[in-house]
Amino acid sequence: MERKMFKFYEKGLSAHQKRISYFGWEGIGILGFYNYIEGYIQAADVIYKQFKIAAETGNIAVQDTIGFPLCFNYRQSIELYLKYYYLKYVQISKDDFDLYIKEVGHNLKDSWKRVRPTLEKLLQRQESPIDLAIIDNYINEWSDFDYGSFKMRYPISIKGQPLHKKSVRLDIINLKENMDIFYSLMKEVDITIDNQMVNFPLDQTIKEKIQSVYKSIYPIISRVITLLEEKKGNNKSNEQYYIEFYSNLENNQKIMLGLLYLSANDVLTGRCKLSKIEYNKKDDFYKVIISNMYEARLHFDDEEADLKYVFEKVFCSNPDLVIERLNIAEKIMNL
Repeated sequence: MERKMFKFYEKGLSAHQKRISYFGWEGIGILGFYNYIEGYIQAADVIYKQFKIAAETGNIAVQDTIGFPLCFNYRQSIELYLKYYYLKYVQISKDDFDLYIKEVGHNLKDSWKRVRPTLEKLLQRQESPIDLAIIDNYINEWSDFDYGSFKMRYPISIKGQPLHKKSVRLDIINLKENMDIFYSLMKEVDITIDNQMVNFPLDQTIKEKIQSVYKSIYPIISRVITLLEEKKGNNKSNEQYYIEFYSNLENNQKIMLGLLYLSANDVLTGRCKLSKIEYNKKDDFYKVIISNMYEARLHFDDEEADLKYVFEKVFCSNPDLVIERLNIAEKIMNL
């Protein structure tokens, strides 16, 4: 009977969870790259543990050969990280990303040069103290050690020349410690700049409309907050009273109320991140409001807008949460 190396369980066939690795669902976008990065990092950790065991037991055969796959996994994860950053924060279109991939190849320095300016700009918008010079040094070291990603894959180049010109003794523990610092920095950069509104367009006409409607509802927001405060302390609050108050608002005011709540919620939950630089912060918030117009279908002067949805969000949700979000929205809009 012919044995097969690769046994796949197609859709509908049961597979024991402890036997399988499930992949191929992640696609070719940001998630795909992130999963590959995590996979190579996890593999490197497993290899490092085997190095430690070999070093402690005096197993030189393992200790001296396991450095090849360990370094390969580290370098591969770095290359993937840079391409993940380009895909997530830099690329303009799919064609742009494809061209970038072709132009930088496996060159870490070239890839980092394409990514770094955008990361620096986004970090500045968050007034982050992260020092990209540390990453510069790590990238340069790896590029000098293994320029084309072949040094730890093969003992020879495509021309048959030895890739290791002389014997060396690499401090694996020091490498691991510094790779942990590198991974921590890369994750911190990603967390810091994630979900900023820099690539979302700001339509000036819609911005002016938002300003106009906000001006009309600004005096009403404090009244809404007062009503919600009263509702907090009254378990038998009169629902009809809130309905009557809400029905007396203009439709655009109701829509604005809903948009302020939703947009502040996006900011507080981290779904959308505003610039910490004050003159950018307010425009970023306008962008969040505009994105919610489309997502929640709450467009000004739209007779079909779901105003019941707004009432439920503002008057039927947890009063503390709504008050917090309206206060945040008011603070940003009044900058």
